Formats: sequence, C-alpha cells, structure tokens
Amino acid sequence: MRLSTSLAAAAFLPLAAASLLRPEPAAPPGAAGLRGAALPVFEPFSRRVVVVVIDGWRRADALSGAAMPNVERLAPAGSRGPMTAGMRSFTKPCLRTLFTGRPGSFRDSLLNVAADRVSEDSLFTRLNRAHRVWGASAYAPDLRELFGDDMREGGVRGYFGKGADIFGAYVDDDAVEAGAWRILDDPAAVLALVHFGSVDQAGHTLKPWSAAYREALAAVDRRVGRLASRLDLSRDALVVLGDHGSDDDGHHGGPDALARATAFLAVGKGFARGTPAFAPEDFAPTLAILLGVCPPASGVGAPDPAVLDLEPALLKGRCDACLAARLAFSSDLEKRWAGTSELTRYLAAPSFGPAEAERYRAFGVRAGGSEHPPVQALLGLAMVVVVLGLWRRPA
Repeated sequence: MRLSTSLAAAAFLPLAAASLLRPEPAAPPGAAGLRGAALPVFEPFSRRVVVVVIDGWRRADALSGAAMPNVERLAPAGSRGPMTAGMRSFTKPCLRTLFTGRPGSFRDSLLNVAADRVSEDSLFTRLNRAHRVWGASAYAPDLRELFGDDMREGGVRGYFGKGADIFGAYVDDDAVEAGAWRILDDPAAVLALVHFGSVDQAGHTLKPWSAAYREALAAVDRRVGRLASRLDLSRDALVVLGDHGSDDDGHHGGPDALARATAFLAVGKGFARGTPAFAPEDFAPTLAILLGVCPPASGVGAPDPAVLDLEPALLKGRCDACLAARLAFSSDLEKRWAGTSELTRYLAAPSFGPAEAERYRAFGVRAGGSEHPPVQALLGLAMVVVVLGLWRRPA
C-alpha cells in the first residue's frame, strides 16, 4: 500500500500542473460565442438594485430571526427562502453561476485559485452593452479575476481587497462598505454589488458555533441595515444572498448538504412576497429583468416568476423578445429549437409562469464541451488513490 500511495502521489503533481496549464472551456461550444450578443434593452422595473453577497452565509443563520435582526425586519416585505449552491461549493464557481446562469467549472474549484476568466455572457456584459452604470465592492479579487473584461467597463469603482489568507488577514469589510457608499453616491448607478467576507473568515478560523462568528453575523447584519436605509424600497430593490454555506466546522467546497445550503432575501420594487426556493442559475436572469436587460445569453437559467412581482404578460413579452434575439444570434440554437413542439408551446403561452420558466431554461446552451477532460479525471483518480493509501497505511 505504501508503494501505491507513493506512485499516486508522484502522479499527482504533474497531473495537477497539467490541469492548471491545460485550457479548459468555461462553457460548452456556442456559449462563449453568445457573449455580447445584440439583445433587446428595456425600461428598468427597479430604479436601483443593491446586491449583498455574504460569503459563507449558512442557511440556518440566514433564516433565523435571532441571528440577523435587520434581515428579519426586512423579510416580511419581500421574498426569503432557501438557495442551494452547486456541487462545487467554493466561492469562484458559485460566483460564476450567480452572475452567468451557468455551472461553475472544475478549475474554478481547484483550490479556489485556478479559475478561468469567464468567457461567456454575464449579467455585467448585459449591463455594459446597455450602457448602464454599475459598480462592485468586494473583500477579495474573485469577481475581478472572473469577470475582468466586464469589470473594466463598469462605470463606478468600489473596492477590491486582497482576499483572505488562511488566517483571514486581508478581510476588510469596513473598506467594502465604504466602497459600496461610493457606488451609491453616483445617481446613475443602477447596480451596486457588495461582497462581504468576514462571516466566511470567522467560520473557517473560529468555527460557526463561536461567539466571534455570531459577532461577525451581527456586524454584517448591521451593514445590511445601513445599506437598506439608503434605499427607497418603493422604487429600489435589495437582495441579500450567500454564495455557499459551510458545515459545522466552517468548511465548504464539496457537495455535502451543509456546504451547499444557503439562502436569499429579495425585497423592494419588483420582488414578490413569499418563501420560495431560488436556484442560483436563475439569479442573473431574474436580476437582469429587473434592470431592464435580457438574461445572459449563454445561461441555462430563467427569470423566476415566483420571486418577481411583475405582470405575467409583460414578463412574457420581454422574455420572448430576449429569446427570439438569442435564437437569431445563434444558428446552432435556432437549428435545435426552430419548429419544435417545445418552442411552439412556449410561444403560445400568454403569460410567464413556472411552466414557461422551465421551457425557457431548456432553450439554453447545454450540449457539447466537457468540464472534466481526461487529464482532470486522472487527477481526481490519483487523489482518491492517495487518500485511500494514507487511510489504510499502518500507523
């Protein structure tokens, strides 16, 4: 067993290096080609939307009134419910999904540092093509590393920190909040994206059951309250959500239920009241509709009618226009769906409800490509052999 462990360990490093150096498509063929597609632009439903991402926001904390009183105070006026991150519950794959409507890639989750820059259409691409002003403020450079091309076009500069090392030394949520205020000071800004990191930091270093972790939750809750006070929720909207959760030791990254379990709150202009579940793939399409742009063209999500408080026929009209433009831009999608019974039934519906949302999701780019090329499959196998070898090795 020691020999097999040594062989597997020897194989691990070159395979890991190969997986880092080998270009991996972030999306199937066709998805990247839809980036920047000429899609319709509409009058926004919400004047301004503030999106607060709380890194590592555990579902139990998000849905508990005692843990976050400001969130609890806002909840009755909007939608609040569970959200389940993808199987790769690291920050970068989760952010990719939230803002493109596509699953995160293997390399996004490889130690959470080897992410490819997003090549497909994103919510930020849509806003830039519509010449809408927006900005981001984040404790770590993850958003800039993933969406660098779009970030350079964003009109308002917030703050980007260095991120957290294993001791959480670089998390500065005070600076993140100050960056958010700079974005909100620009009256033209339609989106302020704010990414706080102290809750995830406290979970990793001090554990979710510690007093310090509870204080980190309380501190970010106060930040949410201050940001909400800046908004007129009869015209503006606020979204608070987690990118992923964590287990009881503060760990995440894999497919275990606690690591994937997070939640969301959506309140203000354009959002319904209720307690629906919200899929991460549907977040960018839903937000896009509120902001008067089409959902990301290469996404596989849809605007969620259970979360939106919009007239169903109007929502259907906008989604139809976006879908028609997407099919016209992509000959592959048009060949796949033109004249099919699925498209015919979708177009015949007078309004946009759950059935139409499900059909809209089906029209996304899915076929082709592979997130697990052979070298990465071998890498995974080598890691399994190493773990099993160490586990069975005599003391």
